[in-house]
Amino acid sequence: MAPPSVIFAGSHPIALPLLQRLYDRHQTGQLRLAGIISQPDRLSGRGKSMTPTILSQWAMEHNISLHRPEKPDESTVTWLKERSCKLLLVMAYGHMIGKTIRELPPLGIFNFHASLLPRFRGATPIEAALASGIEETGVTLMKIIREMDAGDTLGSISAPIAFHDTQTELTDKLSHAACSLCESFLPQLLSGNIICIPQPNEGISFCRKLEASDRFLDFHIPAEVLHRRIRALTPRPGCVFEIGNHVFKIRSIDLDPSGFHSKTPGTLLKLTGSNAALVAGDGKALLLKEIQAPGKPFLPIADFLRGHELPWGMISTSHPMKPLEHTSFPF
Repeated sequence: MAPPSVIFAGSHPIALPLLQRLYDRHQTGQLRLAGIISQPDRLSGRGKSMTPTILSQWAMEHNISLHRPEKPDESTVTWLKERSCKLLLVMAYGHMIGKTIRELPPLGIFNFHASLLPRFRGATPIEAALASGIEETGVTLMKIIREMDAGDTLGSISAPIAFHDTQTELTDKLSHAACSLCESFLPQLLSGNIICIPQPNEGISFCRKLEASDRFLDFHIPAEVLHRRIRALTPRPGCVFEIGNHVFKIRSIDLDPSGFHSKTPGTLLKLTGSNAALVAGDGKALLLKEIQAPGKPFLPIADFLRGHELPWGMISTSHPMKPLEHTSFPF
């Protein structure tokens, strides 16, 4: 008997290890990786050239059939039928999938969502988890239904959040957690012999898409909350502080252990040694470890101060910070 024909849909780099794991099973004959669906090429980089997603690049390198619609549509239905799609697996694809496609694969359509559902349904579960201050998140394998991330679940796997984790570190943990989850449930998915459990009605929350304004900070809130928010948005879109007409981007921070400061929130402090800090609303401060001046590369603060003068004692502008997590949808 021929192995089941599997299609994988994804766009974000978090899905690449999972795709590679499926390809490994393809090579052993456990399944047939019949195609990949990803987002279209987008303008990227300083040169603003059209660039394929990392999953599209992988598909082309491995000679796997590739479909890149602006949104899943009738052409997608035709493409799936031509490849005799039996099972459709999704991770970080970036589009809602309509009823016609959901009902097409006889073995179903399942999503690897980067949270422990029902918390953090939506587009930015990694950022929302980091900003929330929780110590653990994970990946949930769930059926895709009409309602966003509300389908019955097959199982989940946890991953710890360390104090200094940013998007980069947590994404790496969750990408490998998804591989482990796939190993546990792939036999059931390929056989169709699955047992799903409805999500709880308690603990549901949603996370919104990021906006350009999310880069800006409110220095009237506690230092620890700012620390989490900055890590949540590092490296993309990256947080900034503004002093006068200058905007500095932050890539690495820490909490200042030296105690409290009786300065206005947002004040830029010069500390002992080559250290700089911003005062937060609770009197504690954020140590600036790596920053970037406009048009310049990121530098560790000691290197930055050797070539730049910062406006010590001046106050960074504060902006309201919209929460990333909501208890109802739409926001």
